[in-house]
Amino acid sequence: MKLTLTYVGRFTTKKDGTPLISSKTGRPYTSLRIKANEYGDKYISGFDSAETKGWKEGDTVEADVEQKGEYLNFSVPKKTEGGMSDAQFQTLIREIRAVNANVLRVIGLVDTTTSDGNPVPNFDVGEPSEEQGW
Repeated sequence: MKLTLTYVGRFTTKKDGTPLISSKTGRPYTSLRIKANEYGDKYISGFDSAETKGWKEGDTVEADVEQKGEYLNFSVPKKTEGGMSDAQFQTLIREIRAVNANVLRVIGLVDTTTSDGNPVPNFDVGEPSEEQGW
């Protein structure tokens, strides 16, 4: 979901000043608390990461928000190998299919004979052959 950030706060210590340490890894981490237009004055908590480092007030960002008890937590959608979120990847796939359908429609409209009445050669991508003179 797209969020328009109205507050961004990064914290490396607890309220008492002790460092935030992961119970799983034993390493320090940075907590990220945000507010967004879409959630009014409610804080949404998550972890700072490479994807969130540049977030600032006024930015529109992509994040998944879920209610956990009385708290709201966010996570950044996982990226595919191409560096896009799964939702962006699915949109790209739909767009490619639409372009492919249009190309097939255009191919169907193209005359398959040359001006002298011979069939147009098949230029499918594949291994070169002796017939093609490669």
